[in-house]
Amino acid sequence: MRNHKEIEYPSVLILADNKSAESWTRKGCKNSLTSRALGRLQCALMMNSPVGIYTEYINTKLNCIADDISRIKKESNIIQSTPQLFQKYPSLGVCKRFHPSQDLISYITDALLSNHMMDPLTIRVMVQENPGKIVGSSIAEESTSRIQPS
Repeated sequence: MRNHKEIEYPSVLILADNKSAESWTRKGCKNSLTSRALGRLQCALMMNSPVGIYTEYINTKLNCIADDISRIKKESNIIQSTPQLFQKYPSLGVCKRFHPSQDLISYITDALLSNHMMDPLTIRVMVQENPGKIVGSSIAEESTSRIQPS
């Protein structure tokens, strides 16, 4: 297998401590209608994209950033916990919030709840016109601007 650093095109490296998620990203899952519907949606989103996805396994004990983020249980706790996460993990400072469009949310929901398999070409055109939006310059700046008194 090639190392992600040897890939010639731009790619997003996803570190996962879940072997099933890693496998799904690499080759999809064909044993259920829901998986196939989600695979078609992923295919549609990646068509003509200049960026690829590469997945690597990371040991659960080393996956501390994801573990700390997943321990935040309520939306209200995110505002309080975010500055502490950025202090502990400075590399998170460049992260930005992505808000998916209503169409994209609808396609994901249809795939999960009704196994609806739309044509990837149709989805690609509709979602690539309005996939959603990136909010704020970075999560770090957004979180500190909320906390500081005006």
